[in-house]
Amino acid sequence: MSVVAESAAEERRRVVQALLTRQVLTTDDPELGLARRHREELSATFRDQLGATLTVTADTAHLAKRMTLAQARPLRLTPRSAGERRKAIDERRALGGHGSLLVCLVAGVLERRGWTQVPLGALAE
Repeated sequence: MSVVAESAAEERRRVVQALLTRQVLTTDDPELGLARRHREELSATFRDQLGATLTVTADTAHLAKRMTLAQARPLRLTPRSAGERRKAIDERRALGGHGSLLVCLVAGVLERRGWTQVPLGALAE
């Protein structure tokens, strides 16, 4: 493999790692330029290997994977007893639709505000 080919492969590895870690690259990320440079190869790799779509614009690179409801797995709750801990993970209690939605909304608020802990009153606002 030539030096140029090795360099290009290393650049693609950096972009793949960044996208798998963060899913979105912005102009603040040094890998965005590399994502634009290697757009075709990266798009093919993500499509073929993960079934994911890579969208690259002048400002962002975004990795997304669509799932059907049949592919989704329920959010399992922490076991409360030794008996529950002995059960297979797929047999443990799971959050329903409303509980899962609430978890997603709370996580979104925490992420947006940069909080790791939050008073319940502030969360309700």
